[in-house]
Amino acid sequence: MKTTIKILLSIAALVLIFFVIKFKFLTNRQTPLPSTFICNFIDRAANSAGIAGTDLGIGLIRNNSLYLFFGDTNGGPKNKNIAASTIAIAPKSATPDCADFAWPRLEPLKSAKKPGTDLSTVPSGIIQVGKTVYLFAMRMTNWDFLNKKGNHGYGLLFKSDGTENFHETNTIWSPDSLHMNNAPVLGKSPDGQPAVYIYTTGQYRASDIFLAYVDPSQIEDKSAYHYYPNWTTDISEATPIIDANAGEISAVYNSTLKKYLLMFSNYSLKNGGLKLYTADSPAGPFEKYSLNPCDKNADWMKEGWRSCYGGYILPDTFGTDGLDVYYTLSLWRPYTTVLMKTRL
Repeated sequence: MKTTIKILLSIAALVLIFFVIKFKFLTNRQTPLPSTFICNFIDRAANSAGIAGTDLGIGLIRNNSLYLFFGDTNGGPKNKNIAASTIAIAPKSATPDCADFAWPRLEPLKSAKKPGTDLSTVPSGIIQVGKTVYLFAMRMTNWDFLNKKGNHGYGLLFKSDGTENFHETNTIWSPDSLHMNNAPVLGKSPDGQPAVYIYTTGQYRASDIFLAYVDPSQIEDKSAYHYYPNWTTDISEATPIIDANAGEISAVYNSTLKKYLLMFSNYSLKNGGLKLYTADSPAGPFEKYSLNPCDKNADWMKEGWRSCYGGYILPDTFGTDGLDVYYTLSLWRPYTTVLMKTRL
């Protein structure tokens, strides 16, 4: 009798394990969140400012306005590469639209545009600490779109007392090391003190995602950064918090839901993939969502449009109930940035 009970319990345990594994499998294959096209940023207002194309679009709320920091900017076929970056500004809104933005033609970052040294310097993350605005950037020494030699560069930090005239600090990281891409967000350190958390990657589109935090007053001191999971200041002991060949990453705090939101492109997937993770704390555990805004059947994409990358979550743009997520998405063909929305 006892033997029979043990056998039945063993079978029940195996059945339970099977359903747990099946549940996790189905969870990982969940239906992507729907994406809604809002507008194309490169509209008449941008064209009137001499801007024919740009990418990225990293958001900052300052003085009740939403600032978007874009990447390499061109002025059309006869006037390419007019700026290493550019800015668009709109009144703060929970439901933004491209028509709200003005293009003052500020150039927060400049680039020498020289292969091997500074082929491209573009923003990767931005945060305000007190009255100072810190702009994380990546300086690419080599772009390799065929991926034969890889994309190489390094991360560095700029600062400004406003939203222009950014000055390079002495905070510069090693080539292809952590802090190539940086997504900063305010939070609390493990001991409850104010902290700037930074989701960060190494070599562009060929690195897992790591997590660090630093006291806001020490953001320019690389030796003061603490790395997950043991929060040591030894960068060599950093351990990935998310496994993915991540490219562009962004992080914001949703005060309505009291959640941290992390968005990134996962280039380890065969057809690419845009991921949205949410959590109660920067280190997780995460609730994971997938998005596929550039699916071949996406009705918002025009003929010839292709090669999406990004996106970047806009801060404080969560609709009336906090469940909307507005984000910028870049296209290589045509070279433009669009505004998208999904809903949790």
